[in-house]
Amino acid sequence: GTTIHGKSPPILIECYLDLICPYSSKVFRTLYDGVLPKLDGDIAVTIHQVIQPWHPQGTMVHEAALAVKQVSPKAYMTYLNAIYIAFDNGEFQDDKTWDKSRMQIYDELLALVPSNVDAAKVKALLMPAETGGNEGNAMTQEIKWACKAHRTRGVHI
Repeated sequence: GTTIHGKSPPILIECYLDLICPYSSKVFRTLYDGVLPKLDGDIAVTIHQVIQPWHPQGTMVHEAALAVKQVSPKAYMTYLNAIYIAFDNGEFQDDKTWDKSRMQIYDELLALVPSNVDAAKVKALLMPAETGGNEGNAMTQEIKWACKAHRTRGVHI
């Protein structure tokens, strides 16, 4: 997960969020708009990305968020906010992605990358591994670690 605010505060709030879930969006809105601006050094929030496999486009959305976090950790929350705004407006939902290619979805996600982040570096992390085959992309291992960690803890959204 990604911890926002505080180094080692006595209170830690852990949030398990799927980036294309309406209920996770409500939790994020409350955190981003109401809680985080008021946090002091005694409280930290850890965001855990949780993919729901029955929405195949969710993997791509989560990969893009992890890629932004890798390229520019300070832009991570801004990017999550952009994703949730797009999702709340109907983007990245099953009916809107059903007939789209993986690259079309990535292009839509890249359009949301904050202007202070090098979108070319983010895109490079989302492209297929040069070794080919079934290697995935540079974010595949991050996705695997997140899924394994959530399985260990019995997380479900």
